[in-house]
Amino acid sequence: MSPSPPRYITHGGMQSWPPPIVFQDATLHGFVLKGSHAAMQSQVDTLLNEPAAGAAQYLVLSDYALLYFATFPHSYFASMQQMGWSTEREVGIWIPVIKLSVQDGVKVAVQLCCFTPYIFVDNAVALTAGREVYGFFKEYGWISLPDDPGSAASGYGLETIGAKVFSPQTEIKRIGLLTVTPTSGAGAAPAAPAAAPTAAWSSPEEAMVRIARVMGLPHSLAAEGLQLAASEWDRLLKVPTPLVFLKQFRDVGSNTDACYQAITEASAAVSAFRGVEFASGFDFELQDLASHPIGTDLGITSQSVAMAFSSGFDMTFLGGTTLAKGAAS
Repeated sequence: MSPSPPRYITHGGMQSWPPPIVFQDATLHGFVLKGSHAAMQSQVDTLLNEPAAGAAQYLVLSDYALLYFATFPHSYFASMQQMGWSTEREVGIWIPVIKLSVQDGVKVAVQLCCFTPYIFVDNAVALTAGREVYGFFKEYGWISLPDDPGSAASGYGLETIGAKVFSPQTEIKRIGLLTVTPTSGAGAAPAAPAAAPTAAWSSPEEAMVRIARVMGLPHSLAAEGLQLAASEWDRLLKVPTPLVFLKQFRDVGSNTDACYQAITEASAAVSAFRGVEFASGFDFELQDLASHPIGTDLGITSQSVAMAFSSGFDMTFLGGTTLAKGAAS
């Protein structure tokens, strides 16, 4: 029988609180980008499959990823609602993956998941709790949106702490990483739906079906030796899609070791959905930063956006599960 874990000790000034986390009146602006299946799978192998050590296996589904800009104007920890609420902006890149199992020597798709190798927030509590509780790779970012008061920008922008090149003379500082702007002559960014959704896209599942088609899903599964019937793919799309994480902390006495490392998953429950508005005509521009080698890691380069959309919703991000935990050597 394994010993019980130590109780978490709370203290003044703490910025890490337990889930669930409630997000009201949220908006997500999504942009489908083409990358490299091989590069993304290499990242998933390094960051998920190798530390999972056979307890779980994740397979990248296509060459496409989803860049998103999200706003959370009213969020709070459900168990600590008496503390108050805060606002947050977030930018991330989702890679759709399938969690596999092997049954009678045949690969079987168990669940559709999302992996987020890059994610930026402008809220210190979101950064700290996201890293410590779940395993998000969160870092601080300055996030701009088209409707910012007094903003002359017509698109979306992200700055973070980084550097274009690494050298002893380089100052690590605030620097632009990426932008999404309307193509010359194109219309404005899609607005977040505020009223009842249209009949055609009245649920998150229906929106996911259309987005999945643009991302080449599930057609790319055949190339990976997976046989997936259309009905099975529909089932996967209609089940809540968890995010999968590598949760780890450096060891204080070693330059190379982790004192804790685990593969974790957690899901969100959508309580209100205000529909999806689709748009087209956007250009994505990525800066080549040594600190954030997104081009190398994911094969994503500056390009025209394959699909753009915005969605409004309320959700609760739930507690998760630990699938695999690394053992000390």
